[in-house]
Amino acid sequence: MEVSGVKSAQEKKSVTAEDWQRVLAASQVVTSLKDEGEGITSWFACFRESEPDLSTNKKICLNKSFAKRDVFRKMYFFKSGINSAIPSTVSGWNYVISYISLPDNKLPKLMLSPRYFSKDGWLFMSRVSVLADNELIFDRTFEKLDVDRTNESYGVEEIIHLVITDDEIKSLRKLAAANSISIRLTGDKGHVSVSQKAVKGFKEEIANILFVYDRLHKNLKDVIPAPKSE
Repeated sequence: MEVSGVKSAQEKKSVTAEDWQRVLAASQVVTSLKDEGEGITSWFACFRESEPDLSTNKKICLNKSFAKRDVFRKMYFFKSGINSAIPSTVSGWNYVISYISLPDNKLPKLMLSPRYFSKDGWLFMSRVSVLADNELIFDRTFEKLDVDRTNESYGVEEIIHLVITDDEIKSLRKLAAANSISIRLTGDKGHVSVSQKAVKGFKEEIANILFVYDRLHKNLKDVIPAPKSE
């Protein structure tokens, strides 16, 4: 939902955390609100609805997200309601997911999270690359020490959470019109390709997430409270 923000310079100086919360609440339709305990609340957030049905007067959600609030971390998280970037079988669980991280009283951050899984040993992942119609539109390297690694009896897992820059967001928008997409995870032990099933899911998922990102950014940009003085 689009919400009118604060416009004038004077109003920008006087906006409060309550204004930010009000605009965030008005940006979404909340359903299935649930207290998970330990400071966690979850719900379904709808950011775009259809016009009312002529016979029932009901609206259909066209962009549903899984939302979570973590009071301890002072953060909101929004993940695509499609959730199809994750394969349905354990074998070959290499994928990239996108989501939004929203700190209190700030603007949203687009996140990408590459994940490697194998029964055959570590990749020591340090790079994720995305090819769209033979154009390298995203290529990020990162420190191996920043990757979370888990060694279980059924295999090893490597995962990292990356904050995406404005230029990278612009490049990732090219995925919407791309006819062919490839994603590669690279590390010390070589590289692996993400399956086309997971790639297709990622394309659908990030389209939804970018819509939510744009909506939140537009609605919240004029209601960011000034930092409190020490």
